[in-house]
Amino acid sequence: MNPINRRECLGGLAAAAAAGSIVRPLGASEPAAAAERFGKAEHVISIWLGGGMGQIDTFDPKRRGDPQAKQAGAYYDAIDTAVPGVQVCEHLPEVAQLMDRVTAVRTVHHDVIDEHAAATNRMHTGRAVSGTVVYPSLGSTVAHERRAAIDGVPPYVLIGYPNVTRGSG
Repeated sequence: MNPINRRECLGGLAAAAAAGSIVRPLGASEPAAAAERFGKAEHVISIWLGGGMGQIDTFDPKRRGDPQAKQAGAYYDAIDTAVPGVQVCEHLPEVAQLMDRVTAVRTVHHDVIDEHAAATNRMHTGRAVSGTVVYPSLGSTVAHERRAAIDGVPPYVLIGYPNVTRGSG
């Protein structure tokens, strides 16, 4: 048996998803294909915890550690969620009940070394930092393409500034 690691699996899934979005289904008319392009989700709440809580004590709990014995690990216990096999920190019981509607990004691979601002910029824009161009955030881009779901309600709201040293909000 030739097992694959998580990165290879996710890379293959991403490639398959990208290929599927390029090829128009046989017999699909242009308007139907355009409607399917956006998917079914109508709303997204993205919580960016840059400099915030540690993942081992929130959405990616580790085995409990023991500071007295100098054993590495989480400070808090993990609890089960609405998704079998997925656990979160014991301090997130309401979130645990909603985890079937949550996508927690637990690991990210990028080519930026020890530069949080550049990596954050890439996560918010989908692009590497450019010396001359400030790209819009993904939320701004989606809002431009989808428009507001309800008149008078903004399609995209940013609370706080996601990245202290680089643009895109």
